[in-house]
Amino acid sequence: IPLEKEQPQIELTKREIEILRLVKQGYLSKEISNQLSISVHTVNTHRYRFLEKLGANNSLEAVVFASKFGLLD
Repeated sequence: IPLEKEQPQIELTKREIEILRLVKQGYLSKEISNQLSISVHTVNTHRYRFLEKLGANNSLEAVVFASKFGLLD
């Protein structure tokens, strides 16, 4: 009987995914805030939330994890 791996149920908002994609492209929080016309504080809040939701210690881990589970497709 083949066992299927369960994918984690992770719900990122559209904005969190958008910021995570920009992080993956190498943008800094200040650059992201300028690009999206939001404050740096707001960018950092979104970053904190996706790190927490993904259980990542840093943005690189978050990008790797999100990519692995198809969240950035």
